[in-house]
Amino acid sequence: EVSLGNDFFRIEKVWQYGDRLKLKFRNQIKKIPFLDQTYVQRGPILYTREIAHKNEIIKTYPVGEFSDFYSIPLDEQTQPRRLLSQLEFRAEPSSHSASFYDVNVYLTGKDEGGNTQKLVPFGKTVLRQTTFQP
Repeated sequence: EVSLGNDFFRIEKVWQYGDRLKLKFRNQIKKIPFLDQTYVQRGPILYTREIAHKNEIIKTYPVGEFSDFYSIPLDEQTQPRRLLSQLEFRAEPSSHSASFYDVNVYLTGKDEGGNTQKLVPFGKTVLRQTTFQP
């Protein structure tokens, strides 16, 4: 028996070996205003525009492959970009990996110049644009 209460589902069942439960979440893509900008979210994930960059190592450590570095933009185009209000994104997974870091999930859409924009999950970028002009 399945019931909804206090913002969660409760499932009462006598579970047997081999029983499975399959959940499908229908996360909507949202453009959320923040101050005078807008950010893009799908489910709990915030999406950003990656800024092309190079890493300049400033210090290395003797243990493992750790280093400190500066991330330097490769392009002068780091000014905030504008997104159209009618912009439609779609999520496009390209792998069936169990790890978040191995799955190529992103959103795409068109900017005001008709150029395709690719937005990636916040944690998969080093330099990023997170908010956009509405």
